[in-house]
Amino acid sequence: MRDHAVRHDRLTERVRSLPEKQEEAQSAPSPPITSTARATIVRVAIVGLFVIALLYTLDFAHAVLIPIVAAVLLGTVLSPVIDYLDRRHVPAPLSAALLVIGLVLIIAGIARAIAEPLSEWLDLLPATMNTLGTGFVHWWSGMSHKMGIAATTSAANAAVSPQVTAQGLSWTLVAVILLYFILATQGLFTLKLVRVIPRLHDKVRAVEIIKTVRREISIYFLTITLINIGLGVCTALAMYLLDMPTPILWGVMATLFNFVPYLGPVTGLTVLTLAAFHTFGTSGQIIAVPAVFCTLILLEGQILSPHIVGRRLQCNPVVVFGSFAVWGWLWGVAGLIVAVPILVVLKTFFRHIPSFAPLAEFLSRD
Repeated sequence: MRDHAVRHDRLTERVRSLPEKQEEAQSAPSPPITSTARATIVRVAIVGLFVIALLYTLDFAHAVLIPIVAAVLLGTVLSPVIDYLDRRHVPAPLSAALLVIGLVLIIAGIARAIAEPLSEWLDLLPATMNTLGTGFVHWWSGMSHKMGIAATTSAANAAVSPQVTAQGLSWTLVAVILLYFILATQGLFTLKLVRVIPRLHDKVRAVEIIKTVRREISIYFLTITLINIGLGVCTALAMYLLDMPTPILWGVMATLFNFVPYLGPVTGLTVLTLAAFHTFGTSGQIIAVPAVFCTLILLEGQILSPHIVGRRLQCNPVVVFGSFAVWGWLWGVAGLIVAVPILVVLKTFFRHIPSFAPLAEFLSRD
């Protein structure tokens, strides 16, 4: 009993001393923040503010930036043609003018060829979706709104106002003029960069990096463009053989949609399935259209493109989908189109600059 009383007294004293120890621990000064930690916090805060400001600027100035980015990307794709003509002693301003005029005429001819059938299909699209059920209509309306595509009930409702048309034409003209100057003076920026860099070693390295990056990017995008055109031609021929109306429209659609990896082919497959559902009355004919198109995009995506282009400049799928989300939110359909090209350009630059090698590895697919 005496031992038990002694243990009880000791336990009571410990319990009474706990508040005093807690007060002493709370009153003890916290360790000071080191200068390194403070600098890290400031750096992270500055980077965060810069990212927020950049996203706001991209969203606010999208009407100006979209034609500029489009002109730069087209100039990158077409630069090998200018180099080839320059080696044949054709002046760059003349070759650039001929190339831009030819490109405008080709685009205008294709747009004229598909304008009428596209308008007809836009008229038929709501009726086709209504036959599939109201749930599908609500889903398509939500997706089209998020992607910046207006789901219309008729071609008249799809027509834009004269003011919007004038703005679109004016920014298209800006992009065409800027494309001409980029092609006609593509070596000017390299020359200016060489002049402002002080050391000779850095001059040589900068010129080598610019030439290598421009060559790799231009070859990559030109190859992808030719592959997508080939897919469009095969799609048009296949739709013609399957008795689908307006096969040229489906070929153009396959070419353009395939510039958006993953999402583009899936969207094209969905549109063709809806068109086949509206056109044919038997299940065999309806199934044949998406089956043939799915075979074509699988052959292109899994065999042809990896064999011709390789995986050197292909990007991490997770980063690609993240880029789709960001650029689609900022610029709508135009953002979905430029999301992957921007990633490829950044990855190519990072891969040739040692200090950015970790970022290039993060963007890499393998």
